[in-house]
Amino acid sequence: MWTEGETDGYRWYAKVYDVGSGWGIDGGRVSKLSISDSGDTEVYNYDRGLDFDNAPAGLVAKILALFPDPEGGA
Repeated sequence: MWTEGETDGYRWYAKVYDVGSGWGIDGGRVSKLSISDSGDTEVYNYDRGLDFDNAPAGLVAKILALFPDPEGGA
């Protein structure tokens, strides 16, 4: 399932599964995540592996916290 949102002024798009997997960020539910700043410059991209990370400290963790693993994992 694709979902989108805004956190701390950054727009993000994520592909989120029901449970975590080896393809997910830190074994979690999010297998794809793109984050852009207010000027539409992409600052983070993960597509079944990290492509680049120029996001502010803590932003990715804040977004991932929106999708906890219901199995109690990542």
